[in-house]
Amino acid sequence: MKQSPIIIAGFGRSGTTWLSDIISKALGGLILFEPFHPGVYANSKTYCYSSSLPPGRDLLEHLTQSLTKAPQKNYWLLRNHLNTPLQDNSQAFVEYIWGNTEVLGFKTIRSNHTLAELSSSIEGKTIYIHRHPFAVLASIMNRKNFWEEYGWAWHQKFFFSRTFEHPMWSKSQVDTLRRVYTEVQSNREETILVMWSISLIISLQEIDKYDGVLVSYEDLYLDPYKEAKRILDDLGHGQAALHPSYFFTPSLTTMNTIHNRKDLLNTGRGFLDDLFWKTKLDNHKIKRYLFLVKEVLTVDDRAFELAHKNLYI
Repeated sequence: MKQSPIIIAGFGRSGTTWLSDIISKALGGLILFEPFHPGVYANSKTYCYSSSLPPGRDLLEHLTQSLTKAPQKNYWLLRNHLNTPLQDNSQAFVEYIWGNTEVLGFKTIRSNHTLAELSSSIEGKTIYIHRHPFAVLASIMNRKNFWEEYGWAWHQKFFFSRTFEHPMWSKSQVDTLRRVYTEVQSNREETILVMWSISLIISLQEIDKYDGVLVSYEDLYLDPYKEAKRILDDLGHGQAALHPSYFFTPSLTTMNTIHNRKDLLNTGRGFLDDLFWKTKLDNHKIKRYLFLVKEVLTVDDRAFELAHKNLYI
């Protein structure tokens, strides 16, 4: 590759795909779709939610092959760059795209706990996008099979077991997290919110290690030109031009979020709350949800401050 690969990360349903679309268009290349997905990477289970890269070179070799498009040709990685589902496109057309477009990087929701080591290993530039936890929850609950590749029980078990083993925590922090998990483990919605909170804490530390770029989904939605320009500046591509299609006409078949609302301009975050989660979540549970998120985030000052100021919780 001619430049450092771009790594776009975030908790699931936080806007990683939309941000990938914007950057790939602005820079004229491919942001690969989830190279660590179990359907692409056979050893995904050993890596998912881990705080370090697995031993050996398997993962990095897989990633290098994906980024250089050799020797494998896994066209599934292109699925976010097509206007129609992959299976509806001819093999010749997909091969044509694969052969003529440069790979710029990839997006991932499975690498949040080891972003620094991953970025260092491939000399990449990391972007982490965060979104209001209630909007994330509403989006996930709208997709009942979101964790279908291993099943929810597997994800719940290994997320927390590997989280508790993360070297960043003190004993008192682990004790707090274990206590909260014990309280919520039988409630899927509450567990997801705790997972979101933990991921934010860990990811902030991870991107700090290698001067990563932090992005707010809400800021990007409300002022996409300004935020996209800032992101491109931080990536060293401040000269890249922007086009409205990058924001308001997504090319992705998986894009369900509306980005072309007529009442978008001159609105505040309250509008986004109404749009993304207030009408989708049980209003009687909101107070409990807010309490849980705050309880977890209090173990880390920066994450709590970010959530308080940027996410209005």
